[in-house]
Amino acid sequence: MPRRYKIVICDLFDSNIYGIDENSDKDIEKHFIVIRSYVYYNSKAIKKDIKFYSKQLNKKLQPEIAECIVLSGEETIAILKTFWIKIIQRKWKKVFRSYMWNQYLRQLKGLTPSRPNLLRGLMKKNKKIKKKIKD
Repeated sequence: MPRRYKIVICDLFDSNIYGIDENSDKDIEKHFIVIRSYVYYNSKAIKKDIKFYSKQLNKKLQPEIAECIVLSGEETIAILKTFWIKIIQRKWKKVFRSYMWNQYLRQLKGLTPSRPNLLRGLMKKNKKIKKKIKD
């Protein structure tokens, strides 16, 4: 059974670099094209390939988590999922900072935290993020 998500090296499609022929899909211009995909994580191979393709394309590339789709013209495109991880990390970073600030106030100043039910708030945010990811 093929995996739904893969680690890929991808680039926004540019007809000057990748070219278009009569078999190419009409919507290829709007997508990220998969340069290389990996089913399993292998950091040495990924670093080596990123270095190689970055030199070839004169662009800074990075590994992404993506859902790969093959279009009618046999081009493989990537629907990026990595940005969701970044959003979740930013949200949790804000929550963690407020938690640490509350700890600071409690320990040094003797004040009670402004949000005593922090865990309940974390769970609500986690549910909202899960709903956004599913949609």
